[in-house]
Amino acid sequence: MEDSHVQLIEWITSNGGYISPKLEIRELPGRGRGLVVNDRVYPNERLIHLKLRQLLNYSSIHSSMVEGGHLTEAEYRSMSAHQVLALFLVIQHSLGSKSDWKAFMGLLPDRKEGFLDVPLQWSKDEQESLTPEGIAVLKKTLDTFETDYDKVKKYVQKYDPEDPRDAYLWAWLCVNSRCLYFDLTLTTGRKDAQEVPDNITLAPYVDLINHSVESGPTHCQLKTSSMGFEILCGQRGYTADEEIFLCYGPRSNSVLLCEYGFTVPQNPWDDVDISEALETTFLTKQHETVLKELGYFGEYTLLPDSISFRTQVAFAAIHFLQSSEPANARLLKLFVDGKLGTQRFQNTMKAGLRDILTSSAQETEAVLASSAKLRSHVEILHQSRLEILKALLADLASIVRAT
Repeated sequence: MEDSHVQLIEWITSNGGYISPKLEIRELPGRGRGLVVNDRVYPNERLIHLKLRQLLNYSSIHSSMVEGGHLTEAEYRSMSAHQVLALFLVIQHSLGSKSDWKAFMGLLPDRKEGFLDVPLQWSKDEQESLTPEGIAVLKKTLDTFETDYDKVKKYVQKYDPEDPRDAYLWAWLCVNSRCLYFDLTLTTGRKDAQEVPDNITLAPYVDLINHSVESGPTHCQLKTSSMGFEILCGQRGYTADEEIFLCYGPRSNSVLLCEYGFTVPQNPWDDVDISEALETTFLTKQHETVLKELGYFGEYTLLPDSISFRTQVAFAAIHFLQSSEPANARLLKLFVDGKLGTQRFQNTMKAGLRDILTSSAQETEAVLASSAKLRSHVEILHQSRLEILKALLADLASIVRAT
């Protein structure tokens, strides 16, 4: 890794970028690689600066992909940024030492072992050991990948005919886990959203900064402009041997595990998905039909101290549609439109949630009792789920009243 690290810094600095000499790449126990400071870093101190030409995004790779003969203009424009960036990485990987991006490619995760902690790479049994929240995120992630692969597989086969799916999955996960938001109108001047399909970019070296659940000015700040891409120290500064962090946004551990391959302790963004329990135990076909018409079928979640509006709508449907009276359907619509409170169906919601939470807590405790069979990250998901279920049960009456 040391040689790749040095080569990447030399490539960045020789092309007009900047990497603070106070930064080092280190292997961190239980967390893989990260960036650590070797000296005092002060608030707002510049740590990294990349020129626009050192970023990989829909705008910057266009010439290489189209003029380089890999895609026609029409083919390029038909792809999303994620699809084309992943294809670009497949091509660069196939070029090896001939790639203009070899310094960046050298620090990407290993093709065979780099994403073993991401559930997309697990066996069916291991995937099924995830929490309901994790399974829901995994399904969405897998569906997105399969759609993207179907779009580009005929092109991928040109560069990796032996195992095109595996090659694209590696590249797709690289983009999925390392891309950052970047306003591409800064580089193109185009304001039409259709001309800039996704405002994402890969940023060499910056992508080594790990995630913190703390938002705001505590950790590093990302600054973008038409001059490039900068990382500045947050307002508290760092002392020697501290790891620097960015906040990727409000992501639960289920999302972090399924998209990045890690979890964080005491994640404040964790929630509980009760969709399956609610749909199989309480919702009839009539409920399902009505909720689909309203756009509120599925994705029923709870936070430790609150009930999502989608979940409230489901219980409103359960309560108001006990009879076929047109007036009841109107009451449901009034609630959805924000013109009626929850008071009329709070007892229904409280009773239903108590049943779901009690049975879900018992099921989760049973899973944790056999935790020797679970991956450590999966065990963390189940522990968090159980803590939220118990917190909700302990204060359910007041939580329902607060809706």
